[in-house]
Amino acid sequence: MLADPSFLRLFSAAAASSLGAAIFVVSVAWTVYRETGSALDITYVGLAGAVPTVGIGLVAGVLADRYNRRTMMILSDSARAVALTLFTVWLARVGFDLGVTLATVVVVYGFTATFQPASSAILPRMMPSRDLEDANGLLLATSQGTQVVGAAVGGLLIAFVGVVPGFAVNAGTYVVSALFLTRIPSRVGASSVVSAAAGEVRSFSRDLREGMGYIRDRLPLLEITLGSMPVNFLGAMVFSFLVVYNASNLSNRTSEYAFLVAGIAAGIALGALAVGRFHARRVAGPTIALGILVAGLGVVGLALSRDFYLSLGFDVLIGVVIGLINTVFAATVQAIVPDRVLGRVLSVDLVAGSIATPVGIILGGLLITARGVEFDYLVSGAAMCLNGGVLALLKGVRSLRVP
Repeated sequence: MLADPSFLRLFSAAAASSLGAAIFVVSVAWTVYRETGSALDITYVGLAGAVPTVGIGLVAGVLADRYNRRTMMILSDSARAVALTLFTVWLARVGFDLGVTLATVVVVYGFTATFQPASSAILPRMMPSRDLEDANGLLLATSQGTQVVGAAVGGLLIAFVGVVPGFAVNAGTYVVSALFLTRIPSRVGASSVVSAAAGEVRSFSRDLREGMGYIRDRLPLLEITLGSMPVNFLGAMVFSFLVVYNASNLSNRTSEYAFLVAGIAAGIALGALAVGRFHARRVAGPTIALGILVAGLGVVGLALSRDFYLSLGFDVLIGVVIGLINTVFAATVQAIVPDRVLGRVLSVDLVAGSIATPVGIILGGLLITARGVEFDYLVSGAAMCLNGGVLALLKGVRSLRVP
């Protein structure tokens, strides 16, 4: 696949932007907490990233189906680079300001929300259907690997040269990504533009309803989209509090916490790459349902474990399942959804998954405060198992298969 020039450039752009995103996450969190010392302000940062994903995601899907997807990705990268450049100059000349920082987070994540559906929807124009599993797996695995590297780079930059150069490097990664994307032929990014009859003016709301209607009228997609929402909610109750889990159930060593974070990323990469080897989309629905159930068992295992190596094993297992589920779903949707509505279908799924995350974080924090992290993990794991079991019984989920 990397021998294909267009895919190689998309792959390189994805690696560069993922690297920058990881540097950004580390640098923003460290800067805000250093300057304010407030956990509440860290929560504001999280919400500033989550709200644009939900608010802009559906509009981004319409744009990805109306306009050239390559152009959308280049503009998104350019906007993120400009925002981070201005933020870097502000920090260097004026200093820290929480309002400016939150505004920058909103802009960066807002244009990330416009980048993602275009990036996923452009892939079927590059690859034959039989290669979509491997292509998605390679992109997701690379994203996870570069995020681990980016987090390390961000930490080193902060430690040795300060936070301002870190944001400058982040801006540079988006410039690099945009440059790679400009080398992709424009025709590859062309979508089946939503056309109107002569004299008819189509509104965004109408196009959005068409995309949502496409999912509503296809039982397998509807059941997977709605049935997977609890997983994102429950996942937020677990993965947002790994640092608390490490302190409560394990040794509270920073190195062990870092290995837990890296273990999830490594597992996701392995699961993503495995999809093409087993052609898992031939049983896409059952694979997703079973994967959720196994992830729930892994979370229960984490709750009961007091041994670091056993916990790391459960941690990697959960990551493998996440990589498997995400890659199977993406490759399946790209193979069966017509190009003219693909961006909207992908964006609806993205928003449906993201909308429950803030609530999960809040509920997880409340449960941990009241009953401890072990109780939170046991409840979340058991609910995941139930979610996977229910999905496995649904007719539409069982029928979701792509040859």
